[in-house]
Amino acid sequence: MILREMLVDDLDQVMEIEQDLFHVPWTKEGFFTFLTRDDAMFLVVEEKEKILGYCGLLMVLDEGDITNVAVRRDRQKEGIGAFLMQSLIRLAAEREVTTIHLEVRVGNETAIRLYERMGFTRDGIRKAYYSDPVEDALLMTRHPEWKRNESRKNQQPDHTPFKGIAGSWKIEGIYVRCMFSWNRWNDASASQMVDCAYDKI
Repeated sequence: MILREMLVDDLDQVMEIEQDLFHVPWTKEGFFTFLTRDDAMFLVVEEKEKILGYCGLLMVLDEGDITNVAVRRDRQKEGIGAFLMQSLIRLAAEREVTTIHLEVRVGNETAIRLYERMGFTRDGIRKAYYSDPVEDALLMTRHPEWKRNESRKNQQPDHTPFKGIAGSWKIEGIYVRCMFSWNRWNDASASQMVDCAYDKI
């Protein structure tokens, strides 16, 4: 599997996934617009020229907003979504983006726990943000490392056990061995018009 930036040539496959997973999918033109912007970062995971998943981030100075995270339906629960998210955070840090925001359905507890394990904290509620069904959004932020270290002093440790998934990945020509610590990624969070679905990644 290869992690790389999303290209315009990927959009046909990306749209197949987008339309399959979301009640209110982005348009092909919408993706194209973001791919032409310097303040956007979109990644895909590819295997034998087949797009398995993608994610996106919009950046302003040292902050970013996650736009979407999605994995092809027949490849979900393999840790691909979690790997995409970890990679997005790492590459954002290389561009000095150290604070990352997202929204998630308040009822999607599995995704919320996963976000928290990745360093995100709860900020507030956005009423009736999602449709089909209508549901509030939980606002979450991943703060810079020094700030997260401060907040950990006042938090109780979470010892909930969870299953690991091993995998080999090729990132920018370098093979690495990864051990994922999540069973699945349950939510595609969006800063714009994307309607999140349950148990998608």
